[in-house]
Amino acid sequence: MFPTRLFAFVLVGLAVLFTGHGLAGPKFPAPDPPRFPEKEVMEEKRDRAHAILDALTAGDYDTLRREATALDRIADLRIFLTSYKTEEYRYQAKVFKHAVDDLVAAAKAKNMDAAALAYADMTRTCVKCHTHFRGVKD
Repeated sequence: MFPTRLFAFVLVGLAVLFTGHGLAGPKFPAPDPPRFPEKEVMEEKRDRAHAILDALTAGDYDTLRREATALDRIADLRIFLTSYKTEEYRYQAKVFKHAVDDLVAAAKAKNMDAAALAYADMTRTCVKCHTHFRGVKD
């Protein structure tokens, strides 16, 4: 009888010890919330802009319309509206969106001159925004 009681006490003691040790251990920090793949999306914007330049130089209206529409969808992503909270960023995001909208309209109208002007406005906005975030302000 005595060994059975001792065995039961030892088992209970070990269970308490291991349970208590697990509860008293260090708390792991909560995982970071998922981030938008901002770098990847910015690379996609750059690739689409290069494809638009290629379409402009080739006079390819179908590619121009397709790439401009894709860039318009990217410009509508929430990441670009909420990533940075500065007034300059919000302003540049709006100007970029308007330039892309003009580019889509010019592509649909098959107006290469208007598309080229909209592309120039769009790329100017890209440069100004990136200059702002590098800390080199005009």
